[in-house]
Amino acid sequence: MNKKRRRFDWIILAIVVFLTVLGLLSLSAIDQKTFFDQLINILVGWAFFFLLAFFPYQILKKASWPVAVFSLILLALPLFLGAIVRGASRWINIGPFSLQPSELAKPLIIIFLSGQSNVLIGLGGIIPFFVLVFLQPDLGSSLVLLSAWAGINFYQKKNRRYFLAAVGFGLLLLPVVWATLAPFQKTRITAFLNPENDPLGSNYQSRQAIITVGSGQIIGRGLGLGSQSRLAFLPERHNDLVFASFVEAFGFLGGLSAIIAYLVLFWHLLNLSEKISDPFGQKFVIGVTTMLFFQTLVNIGMNIGLVPITGLNLPLFSYGGSSYLSTMVCLGIVQAIFSQQRFTKTEELRIH
Repeated sequence: MNKKRRRFDWIILAIVVFLTVLGLLSLSAIDQKTFFDQLINILVGWAFFFLLAFFPYQILKKASWPVAVFSLILLALPLFLGAIVRGASRWINIGPFSLQPSELAKPLIIIFLSGQSNVLIGLGGIIPFFVLVFLQPDLGSSLVLLSAWAGINFYQKKNRRYFLAAVGFGLLLLPVVWATLAPFQKTRITAFLNPENDPLGSNYQSRQAIITVGSGQIIGRGLGLGSQSRLAFLPERHNDLVFASFVEAFGFLGGLSAIIAYLVLFWHLLNLSEKISDPFGQKFVIGVTTMLFFQTLVNIGMNIGLVPITGLNLPLFSYGGSSYLSTMVCLGIVQAIFSQQRFTKTEELRIH
């Protein structure tokens, strides 16, 4: 007999705590102000996590279209009110705080996508979000949004042919996308394709990240003792390239432990999605999983020189209030979906 059980998914909680602590350790050795600012970001993120963990998530399904409209407004703000930093307008300043709408909109967009039963409506709906983020310009975050749509629709067998058709059409549009990229985005891609060209200019970030990772060797140089991070040879060592800074301190074994934690989290979320009977809840969990997987894959890939530098941070690890809050909101809703499902005792044992 099925019995409704409200309880916490301790695996998610344990992994989130583990990755958060690793990120804080890295930040503590880089800059004390950054470390304490991130502590505040974490407290805010956990407050939203527990608030949403007990929220009746079915309300979100009924509000998917209003959520979509609000997301569009949110994403349009940087184009009109955004602060320009390094040629991009991705942030809006509210008093002493700086917010990145593309991060805050991620859980909202997944809510919208999860509420759609028609793949074409979902595709038509994701395009305006993609364009608004792309124009900021933020190619990395726009691709993250597409990854959520792709995961939700590829996971559903009935939608795979539409998904494959959309991918094929997207490949045909690559020349158009290339023509609309900002100059610095084109430079990053061409620098990746020619890694030995301009080592002190366009290839500097990627080259320094690879050197930093290699300098950690097997067990690392120790927290705060790595010359690349300590002497600031590594740019963005608190944000996009924090993984390289972490590996310099804790070595290959430390980096491997973080990667394993992420893989366990993704595997667990996919396993959980298979046990959810509610289509909206299932699609939301899949969307969150694919989004976080794609973002993690790209970030670690650019830290070790496998993909171009894109400006994507590492979920739960990198410095940034908007990113941490977005991830914790997503996982809070996942927790609500888990706790409000009806599982048999056998199913719960399989999940854990």
